[in-house]
Amino acid sequence: MEIETLCKSSTFCARAPWRHPCHHGGRKFRADGMGCGSVLRPLRICAFTALILSRRSQARRCLPAIETFEEEDQEGIDDTDEGDEEGRRSFENCVGSYAWLWETQDFDWTSLAGRSERQSKTTVALIIGYLGHKFVGLQQPCQQGLGRTDFVRAVETELELALFKAGAMIPENFGNLCRLRWSRVGRTDAGVSASCNVVSGRLIVGKDPESLEELVQRIRSFLPADLAIHGAAFVSKRFSARREGCRRAYEFLVPSFCVAPTRAKTRTWLAARRPDVMPTDFTVEDLKLLEEELKLREVRLSAEQLKRFRRALAAFEGTHFFGNFANKKLDPRGPQGYRHVRRFHCGDPWVDEDGREWLTLEICADSFLTHQIRKMVATAALVAQGALSMEFIDAAMHRRLDVKTQRFPPNGLIFVRPSFKAKTITGKPSTVEAALESEEVLTRTAEMQESLKKAIIKEAEEGLSAVYWLACVTHYEPEDMESEVLAEYRKFMPRNEQYIKARQAASTQVTCIIASQGAQLWLGRNPRPR
Repeated sequence: MEIETLCKSSTFCARAPWRHPCHHGGRKFRADGMGCGSVLRPLRICAFTALILSRRSQARRCLPAIETFEEEDQEGIDDTDEGDEEGRRSFENCVGSYAWLWETQDFDWTSLAGRSERQSKTTVALIIGYLGHKFVGLQQPCQQGLGRTDFVRAVETELELALFKAGAMIPENFGNLCRLRWSRVGRTDAGVSASCNVVSGRLIVGKDPESLEELVQRIRSFLPADLAIHGAAFVSKRFSARREGCRRAYEFLVPSFCVAPTRAKTRTWLAARRPDVMPTDFTVEDLKLLEEELKLREVRLSAEQLKRFRRALAAFEGTHFFGNFANKKLDPRGPQGYRHVRRFHCGDPWVDEDGREWLTLEICADSFLTHQIRKMVATAALVAQGALSMEFIDAAMHRRLDVKTQRFPPNGLIFVRPSFKAKTITGKPSTVEAALESEEVLTRTAEMQESLKKAIIKEAEEGLSAVYWLACVTHYEPEDMESEVLAEYRKFMPRNEQYIKARQAASTQVTCIIASQGAQLWLGRNPRPR
């Protein structure tokens, strides 16, 4: 059958990225007897059109980059583009900086500076580790839009002070790390620890490796006991730890009594011993009494319970909509809520010196939403306890459903290691990846990992955060909410199947054009999702 093809103007086709084939959305064709149209176009015409449009799009995309480099070369020492009369950007001091605290106390902190004269800066990646139980998170908090009026201590608060004392910045830049073009590969929450994390910024340091090692030693001398620096590496001027990081790996230490079916007897104990007291008002003595009388330390997981928990964790693997596992509501039609979880595995149980059984969870993904890991672990734990069904996980990852999910305490979560993109031309690992694989950094990271595990076990003995979560989750009635969620989910499933079939039927299966070397070229179109 003769097929007529008509493309729209090249302006429409040039909107597509130059690395991908252009989308010819204006085809005209006569449908065949099966109801599906097919488009046949000569290979050389299609290849020529794709080449011209790709070059046009590539040139358009390269122009802003060239202008940016020219502007950056003329910046000078201060690394600023626009701002006040001196050419500096105006960044207010953060409430998570000692500069803000000392200004409120009328303390002259300029005498603590390691240097006062201006010098050229170099972009450096710092490899750090920390125990996050006494921090409000990694990122230095700002008061803009957060309503913060009191000083808060973050990991970057202590790191900025150490950089200031070590002479890696001038006093004018102290107070807000944004003045150093700061970025971080993993922005951990309050209470979350890290054995290996990477931050980057423009610091005052020499160009040789000896100067960088001296700077690391000076920074290390000013850090507190719960924060360490493992090493550093020179990176390109436009390096950003957040953009260059392609993968994040975490470990989560979870007590077995949070996974075993202990909610029923916990609810019975609370009704008998603390009927008028909310679990949120429990003291440490109340939590210790709850742990002793219910014998939570002696709880051991059976093989069937462990298998169910692993199956619940594996349900999160792949690309899904995790908007219901974030700290705020996300647009279900946008890409923000979608994440790709590469691995979610639970190891074999092990027992600590106090007789408490633990589970080590390994999580790896390209990126995470805020509170995503903690909410996934809490949901999987409730599924393992029998409070929720496996179907609830599928319903919670449906983008059209608004589901409330519980959140696990952050004390057992450890950011293990990030991964960075290799060089696109040579294929060699980046300088940061090479520094992460160095013998010194690996040794320090392993030692930090062991110390963090000991601190988590100590917190479980003294703080009892897992027991507190178990007491609070007894007031959560998942059965009632699950019935409503699954009822809505089962209404969407037939519609979803019909939509998939309609999309498959509407997709145009194009005639395969075989080139001279046997290469196959397919052109197709799909309807936009509603």
